[in-house]
Amino acid sequence: MGRTEMHSSEIAKVSFSTTTLRDGYDMEDVDDMLDRARDALLAWEGGQAGAMASEDVAACTFAVTNSRTGYDQADVDNFLDTLSVALKLYETGGRPTT
Repeated sequence: MGRTEMHSSEIAKVSFSTTTLRDGYDMEDVDDMLDRARDALLAWEGGQAGAMASEDVAACTFAVTNSRTGYDQADVDNFLDTLSVALKLYETGGRPTT
């Protein structure tokens, strides 16, 4: 089973492989999403509902790069899966244990 917890402090440490010869996700789009994710986790950690919900994560789309550097799509998608589960934990009344 994958991770179910994530803290806002982890967002600054997230890194993705990059692509140049194959399609990737637009780096600015993904970085903007990371900012929103950090803010949402900070809100939940402070006892308030975050502005990003697990459903929002599932609906995330990013521009695809063709001839410029982008983030590896599988890396980003795996992160989004973990983020979605972490937000769902908060939405259902759970709290991270650490």
